This record gives sequence, C-alpha cells and structure tokens, in this order.
Amino acid sequence: LSRIHRHSLEYLRQQKDFIIANCDKNLGPAIIERDQYIKLAFRDHLSDATTYQRLTPEAAATYIADNKDRLNRWLRKHRQELTDQEYAYISHHSDTAVDPLPYFYLTMKVHKTPLKTRPIVSFSGSLFHSLGVWIDTHLQAVAKSFDNYIESSFDLLRDLKTLTLPPGSLLFTADATSMYTNIDTMHGLETLEFFIRRYSTMVINFPTETVITLLTYVMKTNIFAFGDLFFLQQSGTAMGTIVAVRYATIYCAKHE
Repeated sequence: LSRIHRHSLEYLRQQKDFIIANCDKNLGPAIIERDQYIKLAFRDHLSDATTYQRLTPEAAATYIADNKDRLNRWLRKHRQELTDQEYAYISHHSDTAVDPLPYFYLTMKVHKTPLKTRPIVSFSGSLFHSLGVWIDTHLQAVAKSFDNYIESSFDLLRDLKTLTLPPGSLLFTADATSMYTNIDTMHGLETLEFFIRRYSTMVINFPTETVITLLTYVMKTNIFAFGDLFFLQQSGTAMGTIVAVRYATIYCAKHE
C-alpha cells in the first residue's frame, strides 16, 4: 500500500462518524453513519420491550456476578462428569474472560428493500463462551442422530440431484420471520429437553442432565451490552451464541 492509502485506512479505523458493518448473506462489508446504525438497532430490535429488557449498570453488574457464581457452582457440582481437558478448557476461559458480557451488533440486509437488519449477540470471549462450545459439541451428536439431518447445503444439493419424485410432485422452500427471537425461550427449552432425553441414549456417555442445566443458564441469563447500554434478552434465542444454530435445528426438527 502507498503511504496515502495507509493514512486513509488508519483514518477510517480511528474516526467515529461511520461504522464498517458486515452485510447479511456474506455479501461483504458496508459503511453506515454511526447515528443511523444506532437508530436501526433500536428501531428494528432493542425498542421491543417484550424481547429486550433495558438494565441499569447496577442490575447488569448483579447479573454478571450471579452468572459467575452460577458457573463456579456448576463446575464444582459436575467436576466428575467432565474430562480433565473439558474442565481445564471451561475453567481457563471463564477465569480469563476480560469482558464477561456478550456484545450486540447488526448485520445489514442490503438485499432487502427497504433496508433491514439482523441482530447478532456475539458471545466470543464472554464468560459463557466456553460453556457454549461445550454444549454445542454435545448437541451436535444429538442433531446428527435425526433422520432428516443434513450436514451442509452441499449435501442437500447432492441429495436433490439423485432424488426421484413421482409425477405431479412439488419442491418448495419455506422461511421463518425472525426465527431465533421468535422461538419462545421456555417452549424451546422444553422441546430440546424432549429431544435430548429421547435421542441421547443413542450417544455413548451423553451428559443429559448437565447439558439441560447449562442450556437453561445460557438461554435464560443472556445479558449483553450495546455501547454503554445493557440489556437482558427475555424471549427467544440470541442469534450469535455458539449454540443458537444447534438449538434452532433441534427445535425445528421437533416441529417440522
């Protein structure tokens, strides 16, 4: 890069008037005014008091302390059910988490007119990140036991190419509106518990009770930050949690 290009990139990194955001559907980066970005976050998502409850800094601090205590008690209670590697991984990442809270951000749905946004709650580096990794590892085993499980879009295309349908058959697709936040938290947890208890017997040494307990922790105590504001997600699944895709996959399989 030339000197002027390096200066331009450094200016973009340091300036506060614009945000470089990601587009939905892997369409690349986008630039948007910071004040417009904040307005979209509240217009599309955070103003919905039935889904997101605004917290004071004091209330958020209390939730953080409770979550730390909850995690430590869980580790002590279930130490014998974890391998040494699992225990070391969860303990290390929870102890070294610099910022215990996940962060809320938007991806831009530039393929929509008018412009819409997708809410993401990034758990990366947060207190419960290592728990999410552990839960997701075990949920994968349950999800893969379904007859209708498809590993990827490539596998779907491969199966469709060899699919023979009788005359008059139709193939169609369906989508859900805000699927993650529209999955009722309690109903979602009940659905996952049903499937875990039903299919976990097919997985050797599956920690059924432990996974169910941790799912409740992650799904019902989702506190996150947006700038200097704090929120509790009261309903739905936080898109961006590492267990979200697996959680939604198992939920939808039950209701297909």
